[in-house]
Amino acid sequence: MVVLTDLVDPAAAAALLEAVPVLVRRHAVVVASCTDVELLVAAEGTAPGGNPAESALRSTVATRMLSARDRAAAEIAQRGARVVEAPPERLSSAVVAAYLNAKSAARL
Repeated sequence: MVVLTDLVDPAAAAALLEAVPVLVRRHAVVVASCTDVELLVAAEGTAPGGNPAESALRSTVATRMLSARDRAAAEIAQRGARVVEAPPERLSSAVVAAYLNAKSAARL
């Protein structure tokens, strides 16, 4: 089973954290999420132009959002699901690779 979601959204992550233990009882679960390139750039503080104070604030907020996403991904993995994160242009191939790995490991 593949679940496509946005791990940056705390409400979506919270609901998924509750559902994963139930789902993994009967399914090999892959949770797939696109990485947000703009969020990564904001966290690095390398966005072009703008006020330095605004850039620092954006970087702080983006870093906190990414940390929350990383915590959610780790908790989902601890509950038995495989987490796949990739840029939008590579997400489909990353999900297929996760499926093939699960199949070769006889988890399907």
